[in-house]
This record gives sequence, structure tokens and C-alpha cells, in this order.
Amino acid sequence: MWLSIFPHNLLIATIEFIPIIGIFFFATSIYSTALVVAVEGAHDHTSGLVIAISLMMLPHFWLELPAYSVALSSGIYLLYYLIKGYPLKSYIKILYMYIFVVIELAIAGLIETSEIVLLKTKNPYSSFYMWIPGVFLIAFLIYLYRHFDKDEYKSKHKELIDDIFNNS
Repeated sequence: MWLSIFPHNLLIATIEFIPIIGIFFFATSIYSTALVVAVEGAHDHTSGLVIAISLMMLPHFWLELPAYSVALSSGIYLLYYLIKGYPLKSYIKILYMYIFVVIELAIAGLIETSEIVLLKTKNPYSSFYMWIPGVFLIAFLIYLYRHFDKDEYKSKHKELIDDIFNNS
């Protein structure tokens, strides 16, 4: 199951890395996901909103959504770098973000696969057990993202401190 979830999600995220095309693809992806949720809701005689909220209660959602956001924002950064003529060092950061997205989506696929398997058990709430490793994995991914993007955090932190002391 993971071998069908992960490559599909990675394909979507990879397209979102492409400047300009990624923005339109992200919007199309969000729209088509909303349609699928609405159709599933109509089929089950349930509000699409209830289905969307139930998906948001599972950890795979909180792993996938940030991965797509990183992919989309990296595509926007890539366009900015191309327009401004940034040096090669800047493009390495985009590569790090791609590696991060691959790792995050691989973990999200594993969590989602586990949720689906657990959903087939007699306990309908067993998918929520995936929050136990999910919390630790989300914390790890936040740490990893900050490591890959550490130059941004240092400069923003320094600017904030400079603003505080210069304005007092």
C-alpha cells in the first residue's frame, strides 16, 4: 500500500516544485481533493465538511500538508532565484527542501498506510494510535526542516533582535 501512496504524493509535490506550473497544480490538487471528499460524503450521506475534519484529525494529514506547502513555497523561491540571478549556493537550498519533502512524504505514506490497516480492525478509533509515533515524527521533521533552513532562522532571529534593540 505504501508503494502506491508515497510515489503518488511525491509526484504531486515534485510538480509543485516547478515554478509557475506548481502554483496552478497546487490549486488544481486542492480543488480535486475537495471534489473527492464531497463525492465520498454524498455517497456515504455525510457532509463533506465532516469527512474533511475527520481527515484533519489523523496525523498523516499534518505530515502531507506541510510537505506540499514546502514544495510549493520552494517552487516560488526557485522562480525568485531565477529572476534575481542568485548564485548556485541558493539553488542547493532548493535541493535540500526537495530532500526534506521526500523524507516527509515517505513518513506520511507510512503513517497513512498504518492508519488504513488499523482502520480495518474491530476498533474504529484505532487509527488514532498513529498519533503516538506521529507526534515524535512531526517533532523530528520540524527539527530537520529547521536544520535544512537554518540560515533563514539565523538571519530572521538576528533581524528581530536588532529591531528590538534599535527601537528601544
